[in-house]
This record gives sequence, structure tokens and C-alpha cells, in this order.
Amino acid sequence: MTDGLRQFIYSVLWYTKSSKVQILGHGEGAVLAQATIKKYNIFNLVHALAYIAGPFHGSKQYTYLKALTGSPVSSNLAIGSDFLQDINLPDETPYDTDAQRNERDTGIKYMTIYNGLAYGDAFFQDNPLSPALLGAHNNGLNWL
Repeated sequence: MTDGLRQFIYSVLWYTKSSKVQILGHGEGAVLAQATIKKYNIFNLVHALAYIAGPFHGSKQYTYLKALTGSPVSSNLAIGSDFLQDINLPDETPYDTDAQRNERDTGIKYMTIYNGLAYGDAFFQDNPLSPALLGAHNNGLNWL
């Protein structure tokens, strides 16, 4: 799946004649975007990332048992999975603009949007801050 997203990013850049893209990802798509950018080291092609309810730190909704019974993505998004550790370590927001304060037009702008309430989102009842990323502008909409 990351191969397809990488190709799509290059296609958008070619079609628009732009040097960078802005990406909006929701749920598993947010994790896919982050994994693609890190896997192919294409941080230089991204201006901003906005993620809505991405399970970056896993959820009890995703289990290894579900993976064995026909939902293979579940093993990757289980709490503590190797896959999530790979995309979150050593830095959850590589090349973020806050780390690049002294240079204009460098770095990536990261933003996350999530419910933020305990028991407010069925996927994150056990960890309502799972979608938040260290270094991002995290927006918990706990007033909804």
C-alpha cells in the first residue's frame, strides 16, 4: 500500500508542477501516510500533514487474534506492535517545523485532530490520546 501512495504523491507533484504536497489522512490512512513518508524518506516532498483519528499508538480494537482470523492490518495497529514502533521511533514528527524554527520554508507542519475524551471514541476508549503525535499541533476536540 505504501508503494501506491508514494506513486500517487509523485503523480500529484507532476500534475500540479508543485514541489511539495499537503496530505490529509483519516484513521488507518493517517498511519499509511506516515509510514510511506518514513519508508521512502520523502519528507522533502511534504509541506503539511493533517491526521484525523490515526491510531499511531494502537488500539485494543486491533488485535493479533483479529489478524489471524482475516484482518491482517490488525497486527500492525495493535498496541505495542513493531510496525507502530518503526514509524514512531525515534521521532514521531521528523523534520517538524518547530524543530526547524531558524529556517524559513523548511520542515513539515504536523497537525492531529481527535476526540480526546475517554470513552468518546470507540477505537480509543483505552487510550484517547493514541492519535496525538509528539511534536505535532494536537487538537483534541473534547467539547464535541
